[in-house]
Amino acid sequence: MYFVIEEWKNVIIKPSQLGPRYQQYIEDMLRNSVEGQCSVKYGYVICVIRIIHSEPGRVQDGTGMIVVKVKYQAIVFKPFKDERKSKLIVAQGTKNI
Repeated sequence: MYFVIEEWKNVIIKPSQLGPRYQQYIEDMLRNSVEGQCSVKYGYVICVIRIIHSEPGRVQDGTGMIVVKVKYQAIVFKPFKDERKSKLIVAQGTKNI
């Protein structure tokens, strides 16, 4: 089944990315780290819908990286036991699976 979830994630960015495109860079980093990942709790993350809230960045001790806590909405797919999905095959590989 498909679900819409809300989740918090710490996004780590370089200090050189602070500037006029700061929010866009945070969103890009969030999408790159979350989309396409699979978790036991939620299943497969299809896409990030939007960022709900982002807290001010904090400097990480020792590395100097900026850690931004972000709350976002995402569409996830979590298959359940005995759940069936219909598919349309548009191409067949050389392995003939």
